[in-house]
Amino acid sequence: MARFFVAILALFAVGALAAPVDDAAATAEVATSHCANEAGDVCPEGFTCCGPIFEDVGGICRKLGPDEICIF
Repeated sequence: MARFFVAILALFAVGALAAPVDDAAATAEVATSHCANEAGDVCPEGFTCCGPIFEDVGGICRKLGPDEICIF
């Protein structure tokens, strides 16, 4: 029984190591852009204006994947 639990823990550990990691370097190079604010700013080409949208700063421009949507 103990071998079963050790095998399950090992399986989870291997799965955690093999999990995909976001490319932080690619997102760190892009400055945060705001949109839909009082100044009338819009997102750069290829980005989508996502919320929540606040009166003073507006929304945040995000680069979405083909199967992603903004929930706000």
